[in-house]
Amino acid sequence: MHGIKEVSTMASDLPNPPDRAQPAARFDSPDMDSESAALFRAWLCPLLERAESWVDLSERLRAKGYGLAIRHGRLVLVRCDCGEPLCSLRFLGTSLRELAGRFGRPMVRALPGAQAAGELMTAPQTG
Repeated sequence: MHGIKEVSTMASDLPNPPDRAQPAARFDSPDMDSESAALFRAWLCPLLERAESWVDLSERLRAKGYGLAIRHGRLVLVRCDCGEPLCSLRFLGTSLRELAGRFGRPMVRALPGAQAAGELMTAPQTG
């Protein structure tokens, strides 16, 4: 679970996206201490639990500066300001399978030129 390189251990600092993220293909070994990881999960997991749809989840995450994307075939949390992946949803205690069971299959737009990468769409494409 690769994740955030720099995260303050102060809970009040967690809503702000970290300065740097690890863009590697693996998202299963976070580069943060266990206390920071636990605080990050505790702050973010309620958003995942309360969401009632893919659109609702996307809006809740966007309000905090984050989004969801497919990177290297995995559903990951990304920073909205730069699109860099922070961690897998597995790192946060859930999975694409679990969320699809709750919300249905997500709409994903493939990213041209990128292998096994896409963006979650909140509305159908027109045209």
